[in-house]
Amino acid sequence: MPGGGGQGLAGLQLWMQSHPELILQPQADLACFKYENGDDERASERSREVGPCSRSERSQQTQLVMLTIRKAQMQALNGYMKQSFEDRMVRHLSLAFRPQYQAMLDPKGGDKEVRKFIQLGVNRASRYGIATERDVALFIEIMAVAGTEFETKPENRWAASILHENISGEDKVWLIQNRLQKARGRPS
Repeated sequence: MPGGGGQGLAGLQLWMQSHPELILQPQADLACFKYENGDDERASERSREVGPCSRSERSQQTQLVMLTIRKAQMQALNGYMKQSFEDRMVRHLSLAFRPQYQAMLDPKGGDKEVRKFIQLGVNRASRYGIATERDVALFIEIMAVAGTEFETKPENRWAASILHENISGEDKVWLIQNRLQKARGRPS
């Protein structure tokens, strides 16, 4: 994880403490809503307040907390979430898909190739409209069992058809996983 720390909420809290410049800052002291029209250093100079506010509007707003989320903040949080997912997938593959995991390990014991595999899986899943973390994880599991480009194999043309269907990502991975399990003689 960027900045070190553990997993989950505790890890995010540690990361946030080590990156105070990127943390979402409440702006409860503003009398009126503030709009930003940029995400660089001078964005606050170009911002404008909507107002003036009446006394009753100000009293109503004291209960609201407004956040300004800049592009850099969203990118940092997005990077943290990607890193967290990758870390959890490395662990999952090492436990649930041990032979495939060990085959990808660097002879010096590094997991660089495992991480490349996971990143490839995330990108490939995205191309097929598979977006939720759970569905992307299942897609990566399918890749671990059936091969990186499993849908291009002649015996798996059916998988390419499913991936190009106009159905949810969840349905795509479920249908492929189900069919592969049946082909291997396992109940779905």
